[in-house]
This record gives sequence, C-alpha cells and structure tokens, in this order.
Amino acid sequence: MKISVIIPAYNCGKYLKKQIESLLSQMEDAQIIVVDNNSSDDTKEIANSYPQVLVTEEKKVGASAARNKGVSLAEGEFVVFVDGDDQTDNNYLSSLVDNFQNENCVLSVCGYNVNVTSNNKTEKIKESPKEKEKLLWQEMLERLFHTKYYEGYIWNKMFRRDIIEKHQLCFDEDIFFNEDRLFIVNYLLAAKGNVYFSEQHTYEYMIREDSAMNSFRNGSGVSEKEITEFLAFEKMNEAVKKENLPRVQYLLEEDMIQSELRCFKRMISKEDVFKYRKSRMRYYAKKSREISYEVQGQFEDVLLHVFQRYGWSGCTYTKNPDLFKDIGIL
Repeated sequence: MKISVIIPAYNCGKYLKKQIESLLSQMEDAQIIVVDNNSSDDTKEIANSYPQVLVTEEKKVGASAARNKGVSLAEGEFVVFVDGDDQTDNNYLSSLVDNFQNENCVLSVCGYNVNVTSNNKTEKIKESPKEKEKLLWQEMLERLFHTKYYEGYIWNKMFRRDIIEKHQLCFDEDIFFNEDRLFIVNYLLAAKGNVYFSEQHTYEYMIREDSAMNSFRNGSGVSEKEITEFLAFEKMNEAVKKENLPRVQYLLEEDMIQSELRCFKRMISKEDVFKYRKSRMRYYAKKSREISYEVQGQFEDVLLHVFQRYGWSGCTYTKNPDLFKDIGIL
C-alpha cells in the first residue's frame, strides 16, 4: 500500500528539511517526490541530500505543472500533495490511509490548522471542525464552496491513483489560483464515491510573509495570473451544470461572485481608474450580471454595482475608493 507524496517546491529550502524528515518518519514505503519548480535558493540541494527522496524538475512555472510532473512519476496506490513550507504531524499519512478501510471511500480528508508566521512567531488563526464523518460525493462538492466549513484545499486530502489515471485527471497548467479546487471537483465528479474525514488535525498550513502566494496578494494591484482563479470557477461551473446539481451550483456561483468582489476591491484606486481596462477581469464583471446573487449588505451592494459597471466601461472609478478598504471578508 505505497503512498506517493508529491511536493511542488519553489524557494522553500529553509522549511523543506523539516517537512521531508517528518514524512520519512511516518511510513517506510512512502514514495516522496520533490518537484523543484525553478527555485533560486537551496531547495533542490536539500531535497537531493535525502537518498530516499525522488527529486525532479519542472521548468514550466506554477504548482499545477509541478504537481502533474509528480503524478507522472507516482507509483503509490494513494497520492497526496503537500507544500514544502508547511508541516505535517507524525500520523498525517496513517490517519489518511485509515479512512480507505471504509466502504467505497474515494477521498480521505484529515483535519488541519491554519497558522500565520511573522517575525519568527506563529499564531493559529483557524482550524477545521474536530469531527469524524462521512459525506456523499455530492455533499462534499457543497463543502468545497461553503465558507464556514471550507474544504477546497488540496493538502489535507488523499486520492486514489487508479481514479486519477482512469479518468486522466490533471491540474490545469493555465490556472495559477484555485487550480487545486478545480482538480478536486473533477476528481469527485469522476469518482462518485464516499468521502471520509478524520477528526485528527494532522496538517499545519503556514501563511508566511515570504510565500509565493503572499508575493502576489501583497503586490501592487492584481495580476492576470491571479485572475485565472475565475477561469477555474468557470470550468467548475460548467462541470457541475452537466451533473444537474443545483445546490452545488448555487453555492459555487455565490462563492465566485464573492471572490470576484474581493479581488475587485484591490483593483479600485484613486491613481489610475483605467489601469485594468484590458484585463480579463472585465469579462467576468460582465458575466456576473447573468448570475442571481443576493448582496450581503449596503457596502457589497455598492461594490457589486461598481464592479458590473467596470465590466462595460473598463473604468474602476467610484466617488469614494476608500469606502471598501476596511470591509472584511465578503
């Protein structure tokens, strides 16, 4: 029952050693694959220092391409995807494997904690519910778009490799954000089995100041790579529509609009109201008019109108661009 652990690695040298050593201590027959994705630090050298680890490279930029490379080399019955700068507890792999002893289990999920690391201090800001449960695949699809019990992460899940290979599933290499949730949706639609949760919290997700994700989020403005998040939503929506799952589609479209508005908030500025005139975001702003969505409060109502107007005009102008700065998660 070999497990393939795929680690897409980009400039995570100072964290990778701890992750690798934890995984090596958990199961003797685990296949650990580190895919170096154009790192400029010592990531590759650290990975190569462990003879038990299979180290390869992927020159195409992005976690999707790196994960696909890892899958092509996987030999295990089960596959997990972890990040090199996160941490796994000693029973991470065993807790996930145990769930596959249950009836028609196609996806295993463990509990997780979300931590923020800054100035050598780590603070836990969120944790998943501490409960053991079973969900039908349709119910799990709903959970992927549920804000309170969000389960769209890739790193706390174990997949069956035979399902991935049978249905030729892969990560979309043209998508740089939300690509993991798209993969999970396609996997569940193909597998159509049961999903089992472990009550153990065995994955520690670390939000770091120097992470690749934060370099995008904290940069000036919004990049076109970030906007591929909504291409992922579009593809998920098309797939869900074919299965006639109205509840899932409702939650998906609600999540999509809220995500678009969060992104658009960062596009509004006093300096250059036409900065995003040629952005792909205008396409999604126009499409948002086709979705029936109930706004949640006055600020969101105003923001949605500005967003939809931008779709036709290309202008992010609003009389008070500071109005939305202090609004929390929509």
